[in-house]
Amino acid sequence: MSFFDHKVALVTGGASGIGLSIIQKLLQNGIKGVTGVDISDEDLEKAEKVCNTNYPNKTLFMKVDVTKPQHLEDAFEKTIHKFKNLDVVVNNAGIIDEVQWEKTLAVNLEAVIRGCYLAKDKYFPSYKSGDEGIIINVSSVTGFKVVENMPVYCATKHGVIGLGKALGAQNSKTKVITICPGLVSTSLHQKIVALKPTIPNWADSVRSLKPTSPEFLAESVIKLMREGKHGSIWMIENENLPYEVNY
Repeated sequence: MSFFDHKVALVTGGASGIGLSIIQKLLQNGIKGVTGVDISDEDLEKAEKVCNTNYPNKTLFMKVDVTKPQHLEDAFEKTIHKFKNLDVVVNNAGIIDEVQWEKTLAVNLEAVIRGCYLAKDKYFPSYKSGDEGIIINVSSVTGFKVVENMPVYCATKHGVIGLGKALGAQNSKTKVITICPGLVSTSLHQKIVALKPTIPNWADSVRSLKPTSPEFLAESVIKLMREGKHGSIWMIENENLPYEVNY
């Protein structure tokens, strides 16, 4: 029997990039059902078509603005209504916007905090299928190494790491794991390259790094769901195996 046989997951930012790859890996590993929420109608339509072709009736895709508390809670409610339980939440949605920085804060940090509390305090206690719920929070290498032209983005990713450390220090029936990807081959990666900070040779140095594919990252996340310890923080970069960061 698969680790995921009776489990149900909810993934934010789930219609493209890292989020969609995690959904596809969960389906390949036999998960009972998975909800993907996103803000892009186009991406949602594509993701639904791709997943339903191979895994009919095992996915639910919803347009959700994670910065709106009721929208996010509705996603939890509709997941329970369709699949009857909830065991895994992946707080993956993220943006870069240093001009409308309040939006970056709301998506990258506030929504992650809200997703954690909805999962561990409200829904897992009544609806998890086993003894333990799982939360995966997506931070970034910029939670450790700052980029001067991305101060708010870096601040949010530092915050996600701090959140994971604090929740990880609590005794809980929810396992909280933080992942910190390096460069990943997504649209967000292209935005980082395009920022062209005042660091010498920035664009060339970024391009010279080996971005991790979303598929490799997703496979690593699946492994960490099974084997990662509560409160652990993991770096995943350059298509190398994840390694735990200890403070």
